[in-house]
Amino acid sequence: MSDARTRLSKTAQLLRDFCNEGDCHICKGCDFYELCEVGDTPKAIAEAIENELATCMSNEYIVTETCPHCGSEIEMRWSVEELGYKAFCPVCGERLMLCDECLHDADGNCTGNCDYDGKTDTCKYNKTPKADGRKAELDYILKYVEESDFSAFSLNQLICLWTAYCFHNSLDCDTAQYDNDLVQIWVKLCGNPTTPFVADQFTAFDLWLGKYLS
Repeated sequence: MSDARTRLSKTAQLLRDFCNEGDCHICKGCDFYELCEVGDTPKAIAEAIENELATCMSNEYIVTETCPHCGSEIEMRWSVEELGYKAFCPVCGERLMLCDECLHDADGNCTGNCDYDGKTDTCKYNKTPKADGRKAELDYILKYVEESDFSAFSLNQLICLWTAYCFHNSLDCDTAQYDNDLVQIWVKLCGNPTTPFVADQFTAFDLWLGKYLS
């Protein structure tokens, strides 16, 4: 229970303490005399507070979001005050940001206060950027080139890895990014003692590795 609800609950108990002998009567010595004069009683107010708290407890933690990864509509009991705005989809396991809860205030009004950055996939409630898929894939290829025995069977596999990498990341031949990544692979290949190429055969290597791309 949050601090606000705890205070309200204690207030309700305090009001009941003034009415612990049955129905409340107007008494000029009571701290709530003026309240009682207008038709309310501490006991009635205490009951109203407790009823409202019970309603809040049953509804406040139910959030509904559509997972952007699998499209499932997820309804779950979740307190953004205690657990934050970042959850995980119980269907696919991917990250599930509670954007609807973030974009609406306690009264359900849309605040429009969203600082999501599509380039980094981050916002004020999710500051961890998504992994750079292109870099991770290139790192895999570089490690493969560094550790493989090219005197055996790995050359055609390297062509397949490079071709798939270029398709995944929309890399066109003879562009700056393509050439930069190609040079990184060439450097690793030259450092591998089983390479079938020699240092002055970069042009041949370039044509060979891009045979399915041009």
